[in-house]
Formats: sequence, C-alpha cells, structure tokens
Amino acid sequence: VGLLNGFLGDVLLGLFGIIIAVVVLLFSFGTRDLNDELGEYLLFWRANNKDHYRAVAKKYFSLGSWAVDDEEMHRAVFGEVLQRSCFYLFTPIFWFLVLGPMGAMICGMCALIVRQGENEQVDVSVFSSELVQSSQELQEILAWLPARIMALSFSIIGRFSTVITSALQSFVATERATYDVLNDCASDALSLLPLVEDKEVMREQAEMQMIGLQSLLSRTLG
Repeated sequence: VGLLNGFLGDVLLGLFGIIIAVVVLLFSFGTRDLNDELGEYLLFWRANNKDHYRAVAKKYFSLGSWAVDDEEMHRAVFGEVLQRSCFYLFTPIFWFLVLGPMGAMICGMCALIVRQGENEQVDVSVFSSELVQSSQELQEILAWLPARIMALSFSIIGRFSTVITSALQSFVATERATYDVLNDCASDALSLLPLVEDKEVMREQAEMQMIGLQSLLSRTLG
C-alpha cells in the first residue's frame, strides 16, 4: 500500500508538473494566433480598404503612419510578421526545450512588457520606457540563436543552397538583427521578386507574397 501510494503520488506530481509547464508555455506566447492577425490584414488589403488595413497593421504589428504608401506598408508587415513569429512563438518554444518553463516564462514576460509598451492605451507609468527598451533588448538577445535556426529551417522548404548559405552567414554576422536575418532568408526561400510599379499588379503581387509567407511559417512552425 505504501509503495502504491508513493507511486501514485509521483505520477500525480509528475502530471501536475506537466500541466503547469504547458500552461507556462502557452502563457509565454506573445500572440494567440499570428495567422489570424495576418489573415485579417489580408482581408482588408484585398478589398483595398486602406483605412482598415492600416488600422489592423497598427493594432497587431505596431505600424503607424510612417509607412506612407502600400509598398512600404507591405514590406513592413512582411518583416514584422516574420519577427513576431520568432519572438512570440519560435523563441519561447526553443527556450522551453532548453531551460524548461523558466526559459519560456522569461520570453513571455519580455513579450508582455513589449506589447503593452507598444499599446498607446496603456498608462506609461505601468511600464516605463526604460523597462520596455530593456525588454526589447533582452528579447533580441534571446532570439539570436532561435532566429538563425528558424532561418536554417527555411532552406528545407525552398531554394536550399541559397537560403542555407545566407542563414549560415548570419551566424558569423553576429550583430545582424533578427528582423534582417529572417527577412533575407524568407525572401530567398520564397524567391521574392521586387514589387512592380503598377499599383494594381503590385497589390496582387504583394498579396501572393503574404500568402507564401503564411505557408512558409505554417510549415516551419508546424
């Protein structure tokens, strides 16, 4: 009976630990569904509803009025989606596997502070600008290795030799930002061409690039 009680106690404690670990991992994700956020943006992009897709870009990707035309907006959203998929999904999973729940918790706290800091409706006294900046810097440090592993995974999906060369070079260029590493490797994997000047054709071309990005991230992140 004593052995049985001990065994059941270990099992229950182990099960409880697994549940807590999963809850922590889910909390650490800085976005609930990046695919839905991008899908909402594309919905208004297809309808050429400029006010709405700019509002969505500001709401989900913190992109404001500085993106003065559609081409700039497209490039900015493309890069932000990549960076956020790394910061808010891939990086927490990576550090969860390496350090356990504590690693994921650190990523989650950074994501929470950064996202709240980006929200204009949040009282600045809650998170000071210094804390937000420090969290952004730590987020970039935590994403350094996961971003490069993520970039390497793009080579499996498209243009292996080109992408893997670019990804491996990023390990040497240690100061390259996560945004630039992922943007370059994803563009190579998708064989992206420069956007054309014709506005209507450019909008269709940009939409296809975003759909390709959705597919790339779905296959990379599972």
